[in-house]
Amino acid sequence: MRKYLPFFLALAFCSPLHSQPAGEKYFTVQELKEDMDSLRLWLKLTHPKLYFHSDSAGTEKKWNDAYSKMVAPMKRADFEKLLSPLLAQYNDGHTFIDIGFDSPEFQDFSKNKGRLFPLEITIVSRQFVVKKAGAEGKIEAGVIIDQINSRTTSEIVRELTNSMPGDYAENVNASVSRLFPFLLWKNYGWKDSFDIVYRNANGKQQSLRINGVTTDRWFAINFPRPNWTLQLYPEQKLAVIECTSYQGSTSRVQQVLDSFFTIIKEKKVEHLAFDLRRNGGGNSYLGNIFLSYITQKPFAAVVSKSLRDSRILNQLPNDHWLKKDLERARTNWKRQGEYLVNDFGPDPVPSLRDTSLAFKGKFYLLTSARTYSSAHMTALQVKCYGIGTIIGQPTGEDLDLTGEIIELRLPNTKVVAVCPTAEYKAACHNNNKPGVEPDHFVPVSIETIRQGADAELKCLFDIIEKRR
Repeated sequence: MRKYLPFFLALAFCSPLHSQPAGEKYFTVQELKEDMDSLRLWLKLTHPKLYFHSDSAGTEKKWNDAYSKMVAPMKRADFEKLLSPLLAQYNDGHTFIDIGFDSPEFQDFSKNKGRLFPLEITIVSRQFVVKKAGAEGKIEAGVIIDQINSRTTSEIVRELTNSMPGDYAENVNASVSRLFPFLLWKNYGWKDSFDIVYRNANGKQQSLRINGVTTDRWFAINFPRPNWTLQLYPEQKLAVIECTSYQGSTSRVQQVLDSFFTIIKEKKVEHLAFDLRRNGGGNSYLGNIFLSYITQKPFAAVVSKSLRDSRILNQLPNDHWLKKDLERARTNWKRQGEYLVNDFGPDPVPSLRDTSLAFKGKFYLLTSARTYSSAHMTALQVKCYGIGTIIGQPTGEDLDLTGEIIELRLPNTKVVAVCPTAEYKAACHNNNKPGVEPDHFVPVSIETIRQGADAELKCLFDIIEKRR
């Protein structure tokens, strides 16, 4: 399944951008309106369930309001900021304006040794809470930031979350939290040093100027490499395999997992956890490969797929992968009005190259609102087929997820929009609640952050202790 990582790509903003290069082109009102009309029609003709989580009248009003604001020429970046909330209002993390980290502005910023906000934060109850101690030891974990550069954090939260796509609030908050330093630069032009007002545990406000970190450093912290890591906890007879992204070739992932499960076998590990708390998706088959070490019984995340047989898809180039899929679907799938539907059973389980590496102990899955797309599908497989015990927070996506995304490059501004074309029905449901519900819910709280503990891992330790 082809998926984007919304944490990487869904960058949306609402205030003027200050980091524009000199001489950047302005687009006429007519050009902007043509592009907005193209995008609006494209979404209506492409998205498989555009109004599933939004009100059609309300969303159309916002489009009309934005249209009326285009009374003067705009730069591309300002046009992107106008469009981003319009796509975010559909509450689908696969529907967004693609800005990315490869923009000329950010490349220039990085090349010139620009520095980003240095603190890792998380949004708790609409507040910015420092996740890890930082600023050269001057800021502790659990500190609440009230202001940045004289702007209240309540304003910043509102502006960033209103423009960030996501299936529900916790997923949006997780995206903003992860991208926060980049968003401050992109949205406000803030860089290098930052004046903050914060509160520690005693509630007393303090002011501090902190220096930023290089973009290289920020990337290393937020997008760690390698994608797959193994951590052993001998006292608990526990191994934790974390995957932060389903990227890479299947052969390489199999090699890595073979090496991990060889160690797990040699160390006589009895408990194994798969940590997807920082995984935003990728190739869902990599999740299937991992689960093949846990079970060889068939499993599934979804039981049907619907493709919208729209004129937009018919206009795709003949060599486009989705055009080919659509042609096969017309021949072999059921037609239900505008949709082509295929029902299917459990996924074939990938074969182990060394069956002696199959894990026979207790299995656990760690999830959060950042667990999205193909990682969310792994959680569905574990939940629907009772493969293991899930610990953490609900995953970040609707159970009936969207996918098979395509891009539209607007004709004048060349802004790139992203939209799904398919809908998948989950193999199991939970009273229409968003996300895969954990078996052991671990709330994110300011208190646990201040304690500096990994709350989900602590919960896992407690479960293991009770099972002894």
